[in-house]
Amino acid sequence: MKPSFRIAASLACGLLAAASLGWNILHSDPAALQANWGFSLPAGAHCALVYEQDEGASFHGDGLRYHVFACQTVDPIDGLFPWAEADPEQTAQAGRWLDVLEVPQAQRPIAGQCLTWEIRQNDDPRDTLLAFWDREAGRLFILESFL
Repeated sequence: MKPSFRIAASLACGLLAAASLGWNILHSDPAALQANWGFSLPAGAHCALVYEQDEGASFHGDGLRYHVFACQTVDPIDGLFPWAEADPEQTAQAGRWLDVLEVPQAQRPIAGQCLTWEIRQNDDPRDTLLAFWDREAGRLFILESFL
């Protein structure tokens, strides 16, 4: 094998590895929340991802995504959003999306125990993030719908 081929092959492997690492970092849950919705989970909350589900790969990145985080410190999450009492319409929409994703009951927010927050991009209900905060359990549930 010629030395120039080995060098080119090594460079190609290195570029692929770097691109893969960059893709994983950019599409990790915290980075994706920042990129898509303009917020990140507070470091002081010490949140860990405990469950996630999505509709699978899509060409445009559209569809539903769901994340459940266990947070050790609740005060930073209390101040993350202007939380409100659960709205029946939000709860119903979340239930429909969770049904589509086939999320088991044990991984769903309990509406009566949670505060909610909603954000939409371009005022489109198909581009929506619904967050449910169960302070007692220290669980943050995040549902994302992308157009």
